[in-house]
Amino acid sequence: MMEDNGATAIDITSGSQETPQWSRPYWFMPQGLNADITEAIKKGGVKIPVWVTGKIDDPAVAEEILRDGKADFVCIGRGLIADPYWPAKVKEGG
Repeated sequence: MMEDNGATAIDITSGSQETPQWSRPYWFMPQGLNADITEAIKKGGVKIPVWVTGKIDDPAVAEEILRDGKADFVCIGRGLIADPYWPAKVKEGG
């Protein structure tokens, strides 16, 4: 339905005020905790890019999500606030 109404991408996240551990994942939550949700949406037949967010602060996890086709893009929020040079450091192998 979103595609039919002009959406050009879908950004997947989860959580609410009642479940903050999902929208602002605590330290004990798993890396890439929304990747399985994103994968299910992609398998549902959407043709537009699907983005995933949610505790992706390890470059290996981000690469795995993309390599396994669970998402088309990986969104990083708090990690870039903490270190805006993170993507450059990852690219350089640091």
